[in-house]
Amino acid sequence: MNRSPFFSIIIPTYNRGYIIRQPIDSIISQTFTDWELIIVDDGSTDHTRDVVESYKDERIKYVWQQNQERSAARNHGISLAKGEWICFQDSDDEYLPDHLRVLYVGIIQFPEYKVFRTGMLIYENGKLLKIPKFDVQNEYELYPFDAFTTFAFEQEVFCQVRFKKELVNSQDLHLLLRVNAIYELKIIKKHTNIYHYNSENGAGLGKNYQKIIIQRFYALMIYLASTCI
Repeated sequence: MNRSPFFSIIIPTYNRGYIIRQPIDSIISQTFTDWELIIVDDGSTDHTRDVVESYKDERIKYVWQQNQERSAARNHGISLAKGEWICFQDSDDEYLPDHLRVLYVGIIQFPEYKVFRTGMLIYENGKLLKIPKFDVQNEYELYPFDAFTTFAFEQEVFCQVRFKKELVNSQDLHLLLRVNAIYELKIIKKHTNIYHYNSENGAGLGKNYQKIIIQRFYALMIYLASTCI
């Protein structure tokens, strides 16, 4: 019987065959090697499958589904995950080589926590744009919920929460609000993830700013409504 990996990493993707090698290569290059990678293809019509299947690594698993948006793809990945801990990555971002090792050391050092996060570096066009700081006065100083790909969750967390399928944006914010209401978050003050800023869809910072802010407001309203007695 195969032993479960320590980490399951889930990447939802849609028509990202041109760039998906970036996150895959960063995961293969991890100094901590006890992981599985689950790539959930949300109905791509490009060559994404060919790119993923060109990797001959048994730790990489590819699954295709009819297009249902990112929440459904992530939930699908969670249902397939065998790891003790679950991480997420986007199909155009990447981990630094010690990302999983840093999380692993933190998890071993602080076994009372079930949710961890590290810090991220923000790049634009291949150049370092910003290094969000960990403020000693406020550990949530910057990108407290936008740095979703820096998080690691113990598997049991997803017995209680899943992504809201109705949300096509800010679904990570909505999930993290619900997780934070149940579990205390442990922040590891090391930058281990690279976020590639894209003005087309950059986390509410680009031309879709208004649309994304509305989606965030909607996610917050759904969360608040669910917590009302």
